[in-house]
Amino acid sequence: MMPKVSVVIVNWNGKKFLKDCLDSLIKQKYKNFQIIFVDNNSSDGSIEFVKEFKKYMKIKIIKLNKNYGFAKPNNIGFDYAIKTKSKYVAILNNDTIVDKNWLTELVKVAESDNRIGSCACKILKLDGNIDSAGMLFHKNCMPSPRTEDIKEEVFGAPGAAALYRVEMLKNIKLGNDYFDSDYKFYQEEFDLSWRALLRGWKCIYVPSAIVTHIGSGTGRKMPNIVKYHLERNRIWTITKNLHKELFYYCLPHIILYEIISLPFYILRGQFFVVLKARIDALRKLKRFLKKRKLVQPIIPPEEIRKWMRERNYLELFKKNI
Repeated sequence: MMPKVSVVIVNWNGKKFLKDCLDSLIKQKYKNFQIIFVDNNSSDGSIEFVKEFKKYMKIKIIKLNKNYGFAKPNNIGFDYAIKTKSKYVAILNNDTIVDKNWLTELVKVAESDNRIGSCACKILKLDGNIDSAGMLFHKNCMPSPRTEDIKEEVFGAPGAAALYRVEMLKNIKLGNDYFDSDYKFYQEEFDLSWRALLRGWKCIYVPSAIVTHIGSGTGRKMPNIVKYHLERNRIWTITKNLHKELFYYCLPHIILYEIISLPFYILRGQFFVVLKARIDALRKLKRFLKKRKLVQPIIPPEEIRKWMRERNYLELFKKNI
């Protein structure tokens, strides 16, 4: 018996990517799934285009009244998936193409152990090289893409494509949120992965679940906005999730990152963007201290520390922080 899966695709004016994405879903060997297409008030005809695919697949279209970013639309999709009795929820960027065995491979691994809360995919660049193979966690409390093509437990799953167990989503939910809707976009999957680990859930990298990420989808053409949300949301994520016992262990690494990053912010004209991110993060710090009480970790700090790696700053700056 194939457990039911919902595939949530959040879209904003991404019509040019949707044909390849939906065509690849039509070809899935796994058949017990539905698509939940959550649209952020697109103006490019995306919804009308997706309606044409209803003759091939079960698709629920949810139209929102404005662009809510990434977190809230996915949460809306998750709620619908739970309402319609899905056991698993997959998230998928609109600018991706999935292998025909994508869902089959993810579900097979997830079904092998009921403590597996999520699965990470092999996400490829257009040239066939690995974009990510799960997520790494660093001592400065930042994530980075993992690139080792080995099936094993990993810290978390990048948000371009991932599978989540509904039971896990319910277990780590904070109020009405699975992804933290205060974030709007960026760092949501890092935050969710950290919370899931704190609650004792595993994430497994599945190299046979292959996804090609075109990588130039909606949302990548505003570097200042990206930098703002990354830096603001990072502070919120640390505030919410870092064990107090690990604070002084991580603090030197966080400070080192800030010192090394400063000249790059200035050279790229992003100093005031980052400054605003810091100020805005601090303005809502009380809100996130309240959320911290809801996280309720069951994993001791020494287990979390085992996941923390040194950060290669030279590699980081080559990729333009």
